[in-house]
Amino acid sequence: MQRLGLQVVSNLSSDLSNVKRAATMDSEVLNSDVLKLSKGTTNLAEVVQLIEKAGFDESSQKFTESMNNFIRRYFHRGPAREMLGYYKEAIDDFKYALVLEPTNKRAASAVERLRNLILKKS
Repeated sequence: MQRLGLQVVSNLSSDLSNVKRAATMDSEVLNSDVLKLSKGTTNLAEVVQLIEKAGFDESSQKFTESMNNFIRRYFHRGPAREMLGYYKEAIDDFKYALVLEPTNKRAASAVERLRNLILKKS
């Protein structure tokens, strides 16, 4: 019985190492996907701005509203990145939110809070 217990405990280190490796890979995949979404939403914002500059008809107005709603859904990415510890990327998301919505007080305070956090850590 004691031998079996020692064997289980000795395998625990390698099992924990495997869990750590898997978590690191998941984090890298998540970060990659977030970066892809960031590029896509930037492109959408540019399209929306071009349509707004060109003038409105009913279909372009509906398209613009739809794209603005889509872009706003990704404003939640800033807090998600902050929770994951990606502070610089979170700041970029909140800044992007301010470009699209300059009066967004939550995004402005998040940028300031995260900048202070980064300064304290360095």
